[in-house]
Amino acid sequence: MLFAEGSNGNEAVSMALEAKKLWQDIYVARQPVFDGQERVWAEKLLFRARHDAGRAEMSTGTEATLSVAAHAFLDAADEKEETLREQYRTIINFTPRAILDQVPYALPPERMVIELLDEGGVDETLIPTLLDLKADGYTLAVDVTPGTLLHPLILDLADVLDVDVLEPGPGGLENLVQRIGGRSARLLAKRVETREAFDQARALGFHYFQGFFFCRPVMVVGRKLSSSEVARLQLFRQIEVETPDFDQLAATIQADVAISYRLLRHLNSASFGFRREIDSIRQAIVLLGWKPLRSWLRLIILTDLNPPEKGSELPYLCAQRGKFFEILAEDRKSSRAGELFLLGLFSLLDAMLGMPMDEIVDHLPLDQELKDALCGIPNRYGRLIELTQCLEMGRWARLGELLADMEFDPGLVASAHFEALGWAREFFTMTPSRP
Repeated sequence: MLFAEGSNGNEAVSMALEAKKLWQDIYVARQPVFDGQERVWAEKLLFRARHDAGRAEMSTGTEATLSVAAHAFLDAADEKEETLREQYRTIINFTPRAILDQVPYALPPERMVIELLDEGGVDETLIPTLLDLKADGYTLAVDVTPGTLLHPLILDLADVLDVDVLEPGPGGLENLVQRIGGRSARLLAKRVETREAFDQARALGFHYFQGFFFCRPVMVVGRKLSSSEVARLQLFRQIEVETPDFDQLAATIQADVAISYRLLRHLNSASFGFRREIDSIRQAIVLLGWKPLRSWLRLIILTDLNPPEKGSELPYLCAQRGKFFEILAEDRKSSRAGELFLLGLFSLLDAMLGMPMDEIVDHLPLDQELKDALCGIPNRYGRLIELTQCLEMGRWARLGELLADMEFDPGLVASAHFEALGWAREFFTMTPSRP
């Protein structure tokens, strides 16, 4: 078992899940797609039905898949609508059959990228439907494999050509690029797992890059934590208490100009609607309340630790992981939910700071078992990190093995991960960026 305390019974979990919506029984993998400057251009959503987690095909139940996309990512509501619409695009895979059935019309065209999978049934019969979709404002991506025999007009219609850099086929990636090049479509390199692969693809003329190379630490020789980074990490220790000294906490926050500015700006935004302007840190702490303030500070401190040139994707992923771990712990009635939130939150500090994790963990408010998990030493919490990596990267077969080994209900995990995705998105949409 993962947690020391007793868990909810499987029967109770199953009964609770039956009351949830159909789309919460589907795994959602969110994979960022970057441009050449490592800014997020789009996010690709991969779906698998929970009972089919080990299969390679697109999830059965197109209705459920589209429901996930519509509820989680594409139906921006009330005052958040314009902000969300200005964000990056969303890429979803569609089979030839789904294209012919005009399934993509269930989703709005403004931010949608329809990716046509290169599999049986991709022939000239698709061309009229693809022309209609493009005329109606949809962006078309086409999956290209080493042995692709796609109709030339389908390749010409594509706005984006999606190439797997790990399976370039005979002659290598350069040969494949030459074979499909000469068109107006932009090239997207998927499964970019390392910095070297990113550099190679960029040198070959790729425009977009999908993968987790940004999660791999690029170590800076001789790198040491700066005094400001140490101070930020020490602030974590001050806020990880149940009953804080508000005067001391206020003094600590006031000493940090950036955090003070962001806290006051956050509370004075329209989303809170306080009748009078909040103009002191002490007042902000009292009005916001300790638990909401601690959650906010955790993410703000982490975001400020991340170098600006690395963008917001690492803090976003850390926030998502932290919330996911917290939900799983709460569902098993564990008293370690807060600590496991921190485990997820700190899980990519090595990539952020360009330092080995074992040189960072001494500054973190975690026990030794959690520090070991962060450092890659096998234990029960290390498997939790592997579980979330499988979900993020769409490694469905390994995910199924871990779920069985860790005695997790698949539907519960799918629902928790889905909730964590939405929670992280809302935080990074509504929270002001650095001054």
